[in-house]
Amino acid sequence: FYMVAYDGYPVLDGSSELRLSFNADFQLREYTQTYQSDFKVLDQPIALISVKDALKLLETRVDTYIPDGSTIQQISLGYYRTVNLQDFDVYTPVWEITYSQDEASTRTVLVDAVEHQVVTKPNTNVTSP
Repeated sequence: FYMVAYDGYPVLDGSSELRLSFNADFQLREYTQTYQSDFKVLDQPIALISVKDALKLLETRVDTYIPDGSTIQQISLGYYRTVNLQDFDVYTPVWEITYSQDEASTRTVLVDAVEHQVVTKPNTNVTSP
């Protein structure tokens, strides 16, 4: 589960989320909750790239991020932490594109909605039990 940030969009980088861990019988074993507070807008509103432009960027790259035969499951707009300092963090808007290659796992790719580039992050894998 993701925390909803300023203006109703989620924080997608893991710095504000609720993680649940279940045992083999699907009973809750533990949870971890992280969050951010006191969001402040640091800049004036700027134009973001469209979903179509984000997908086009992924499609035209030499190092393809979404393999052939994949199915796009969901596309959403959210925030990703780009600067992590002691006193504050800076977040930028990103398009989160979730896709699957098979029924057992999904992966996500983030596209910076301002800079029009793929966000380099640790590989996000979600595998079904």
